[in-house]
Order: sequence, then structure tokens, then C-alpha cells
Amino acid sequence: MALSCLPNTWLVSNISTFIILYIPFGIAVGYLFTTIYDYLRLGLGTHWQRYYQILVLLIFPIVAMWGAWQQVPIINPITILTAQEDMEAMTWIRENTPPSAVFLVNTTVWMQQLYMGNDAGWWISVLADRQTTLPSGLYGMTSLEYTQKVGDLAKAIAEIENLDDVEMQTMLDEWGVTHVYIGAKGGSLTPWMLLDSDNYNLAYTNGAVWIFEKAKNDTK
Repeated sequence: MALSCLPNTWLVSNISTFIILYIPFGIAVGYLFTTIYDYLRLGLGTHWQRYYQILVLLIFPIVAMWGAWQQVPIINPITILTAQEDMEAMTWIRENTPPSAVFLVNTTVWMQQLYMGNDAGWWISVLADRQTTLPSGLYGMTSLEYTQKVGDLAKAIAEIENLDDVEMQTMLDEWGVTHVYIGAKGGSLTPWMLLDSDNYNLAYTNGAVWIFEKAKNDTK
């Protein structure tokens, strides 16, 4: 059966399965090189075997260090969520919002039915010590009820077209959302959705990052 057809579980997904394949593949490659090494060594005379071993001992660490160095600059640009403008915004959040503030943030599908942030808003809890509507990816290991609650809002935001929708406003009130964060990288949430809205007031912008404060509902 193809690995892509294996059933996902709450703990292990198809993606995780592919990732951990480096372990058996690493063992197999090591065994292959050991076999080749022994085959070549045994084909040499006793006198040359010693020089062969020394040569391998010299070459192996050089190749290993070269390979490791090639990995240093490899960064997937998709994983870079935070810009300098976001760091400035995090300072503003710490200094100008109450500890009880809850930020609505951009989301996108990650894997299976789990979601991830797609701009620096996902890092607010770490960089600015404020709660967000999307916790770390480990939320999928919590209760089914909480996972579903997080997923429902994340899905709605990933597909958002109108943040003023009554159903959306109800969902945000249930979460206790006080602010909306739109990072430099951005996502489905855009400042143009909120600038002319009566439900949100612009609280901060540096041109790249936008933070809106949710207007209080006086009818409650």
C-alpha cells in the first residue's frame, strides 16, 4: 500500500511518516557505503589496505563537514512569518494592550484538518505575551471539542470574505476577540476589510503591519 494511502491518526500523519523515513534510509545508505568500503578494501593488497583506510578517514570528515555546511543557508521562505515591522508591532502590543487582549490572526491550512498562522500574528503569544485565536500546532493533541473550536474559526478566517458578517461577529465574541492583527506577510485578512468597518478601529500601523481594535458591542 502506498504511504499516501495510510490512514492518519491524531498522533501520526502521512507527512510525519515521510519525515521519519530518513531513519531507515540513513541506515540503508550507511550499510551500502560500508559494503562498498569493505569490497574495495578486500580487493587491495595488505600493504595498500592501510593507506586506503587512512585515505577514507581523511576524506569522510571533510565530506561530512562540507555536506553539513551546505545545509546552513537552506531556509524555506514559506516558513519566514516575521519581518522587522512585525517586531516593532510586538513592542507596541506589549506596551499598549492589556494582558487580557485576544488577537484574531491570519490562518491557513497546515495538514489534515489542522491550521497554522501565515503571518507573524501566530507568534504574538511568544513575542508579545498576548493570547491569539490560533495556538501552536499542538492544539490538535488536546480535546476534540477544543480542537474543533479552534479549527472552525481558523477555517472561517482562511476562507474569509466579510469580517462584518453577523455569524462571524458572534464567533469572535465567543472567543473574546479584542484586536485583529494583520502582519507584514499578510493572508486572507486584509486591512481593506476593516478600514471602513464600524466594528473595528485602527489602533496601529507602520505601513506593513495593521492592528485593529474591535469596537465594543454596547447592546450587550
